[in-house]
Amino acid sequence: MKQQAIVDAQHIDNIMQRWACGQNSCPNKSGHCYIVDGVHLKMLAQQMKTWSKAINEAPDEVDFETAPISLARTFMPTKPSTKNPLRESGKAEKPPEIPVLVPASTIQLPPSLPLYHYPGYSPYASLSYPQFTLSEVNHRGQNNSHRSSSFSDGDVCIQLDEYINWLARIYPAKAEVLALCKERLVEHDIIYKTITNIRDSCFDAWGISEGMRILLKTNQGKYERVVTKGRA
Repeated sequence: MKQQAIVDAQHIDNIMQRWACGQNSCPNKSGHCYIVDGVHLKMLAQQMKTWSKAINEAPDEVDFETAPISLARTFMPTKPSTKNPLRESGKAEKPPEIPVLVPASTIQLPPSLPLYHYPGYSPYASLSYPQFTLSEVNHRGQNNSHRSSSFSDGDVCIQLDEYINWLARIYPAKAEVLALCKERLVEHDIIYKTITNIRDSCFDAWGISEGMRILLKTNQGKYERVVTKGRA
């Protein structure tokens, strides 16, 4: 296991040396930035480890000069006023969906019902519908609304951003990394209840470190107790 970790991280030094920032105008000048179209994208330690593993898996396609596109899209800009250009290009790749129109001539209609003329016959005589008075309809509507509201009151709905914000207050030194984690999770449609189901391979691909994934998963029980007591 330890030997595998060494192999996975063997290219990190080359990546760090190649992408050391050092530009005074960059907020991350003392760190490491992947630069795309002049935009500085901050790289975290876990993301560089994922990059190193990708070089091992496909040395003919990936090197320390060019990050895998799926990983590079997870890099965050160092300046709030800029955007990751790779994300914008990724969104443009999906072609618009074209609806398929069915010609009217191909639609099969059921055969016409036979006509009957004897007295008292109605083709809808076998169909029966419940009859309600206005007061009964109002009463049913009130019962349904009461059932819906009581369900929502009993079901504690915990929002992902509220949980991340709570963690940032508990661990202020991790506030910046937690904010990046929240963006990664939201981008991949993760909600609070599905945090425990995220595979380690997904965390790696999203650049979320092992320490942060442990922090996210092990504090859920404590946070739920705090929310239940109304102290969140």
